[in-house]
Amino acid sequence: MMKHAKTIAALLVALLFLSGCGAAAPASSFSPAPLPAIQVPSSRPPLPPPPVPTPSVFTKEIDFDALQGDNPDYIGWLVVPGILVDYGVMYCDDNSYYLNHNESREPAVSGALFADMSNERDFSDHVTVIYGHYMPDESYFTQLHRYKSREYFDENRQVLLYTPLGNMEYEIIAAFETDNRNILYQKDYSQPTVKQELLDWVAGQQGEEACVNLDDVTTDDTFLVLSTCVQLVGGDGRLLVFARRLEAGV
Repeated sequence: MMKHAKTIAALLVALLFLSGCGAAAPASSFSPAPLPAIQVPSSRPPLPPPPVPTPSVFTKEIDFDALQGDNPDYIGWLVVPGILVDYGVMYCDDNSYYLNHNESREPAVSGALFADMSNERDFSDHVTVIYGHYMPDESYFTQLHRYKSREYFDENRQVLLYTPLGNMEYEIIAAFETDNRNILYQKDYSQPTVKQELLDWVAGQQGEEACVNLDDVTTDDTFLVLSTCVQLVGGDGRLLVFARRLEAGV
């Protein structure tokens, strides 16, 4: 009887083992779900090209430290790309000095370009005037007279001013002959009404050699005026070229 019971127990243990009940499945029986396939494109789209920087209109390298080391009166460098104007600008407390002295402070009939003594050295005034001679060799401000031609005026309106504190771009808005009045004398152009009087005067200039375009010009604008003689010898007339400062600058 005992022997028969042991035989039955052995059979039960064998059945449990074969059915897997209560036992860990062998490692080889684990089959995880497959990962989704990664789709690799046969060719990637090209990267967009880097943005092309806008070329600066200010292409000259002006070493104001060196210039002012030789002559502290240097306050800027004026370039009018449409004509042969590419000179330093001087400043002193005597408007007559640079009429007959050059940029090196040497006596010279050509003089030099210089800002009016009533202006600030940093071109921060509402209206700044720069003077230059009318020379027989077409140097300095002689070629400003080209702006009396409407065709030339319309196609060459850019003025560039380099200064130790930054560069300024201007757009020519008028060119005309007038008398030798000093438009800065006893004028406070920080007052909009005074500046409007100046613009009304400019707008009223007429004649075959008067070119005026005041589109979008307002009393909020800042102006640069280039002044030279009307003729080589004799006469008191002046040619004035007005330009307004543009927002862009470097």
